[in-house]
Amino acid sequence: MRTMSLVRWAPLALLLVAPLAYGQNDPNQSTPSDQSANASAGKLSDADAQLLAHYHDVAQAQISLSQMASKQAKSSAVKNYAKQVVDDAKSTDRQLQAFAKRHNTKIPKASAATDTEQSQQKDMQDMMNRLKSMKGAEFDREYLLTQVADIDRETSMIDANAGKAQNTELAQMIRDMKPVMQRHADMARDLQQQMTQQPGQQGQGQQAQPPQGQSQGGMQGQGQNPSSNDSSSGGEMPQQHKQ
Repeated sequence: MRTMSLVRWAPLALLLVAPLAYGQNDPNQSTPSDQSANASAGKLSDADAQLLAHYHDVAQAQISLSQMASKQAKSSAVKNYAKQVVDDAKSTDRQLQAFAKRHNTKIPKASAATDTEQSQQKDMQDMMNRLKSMKGAEFDREYLLTQVADIDRETSMIDANAGKAQNTELAQMIRDMKPVMQRHADMARDLQQQMTQQPGQQGQGQQAQPPQGQSQGGMQGQGQNPSSNDSSSGGEMPQQHKQ
């Protein structure tokens, strides 16, 4: 009788166990790791969205400033450098916008959180306005000075900003910007040095070379001269004739 009872209850036991076994092997059921991955691909936090907005603005500023340089600079080497900066900044901005899209986030307007950031934004806008009225060697000199100062400021903050990012992919994107920015600053310094070493030969076939170890084609072009003709005003005084 006991054997018959076990046989009678066996089908019912299978019915109770089967759903549990199916749930454990269901390929559509999300695991904790899947849920974590989905969360990381979700909408960004407000803090991460502001980081995204900041570097979007940085890229846009580099594009605007260097597009201006490609038109107003006197030196062909500076123009080629500006084109390289525009290409790199556009590439970075495309990556930022694609990242925002993947995370269902609209890039917000960057907000200046501190008085220092507000001052920096104002200074940048003032410099853009001044550069619009400049041309030739004067523009070349001020554009390169602006590039070095702005890029040095941004690269000094990259590691700290990457550390603040909650999204690991965003943090890595920010870190990846650093060598590109540093290369731009090095190229600008190299051009500044050539401008001081080659007086009187700007735009006359002197070729600007990229920093050692770099092979960016955007650096090829003519040399440049940052100095004006003020040296003519420092000539010798005429000798007085003795009476």
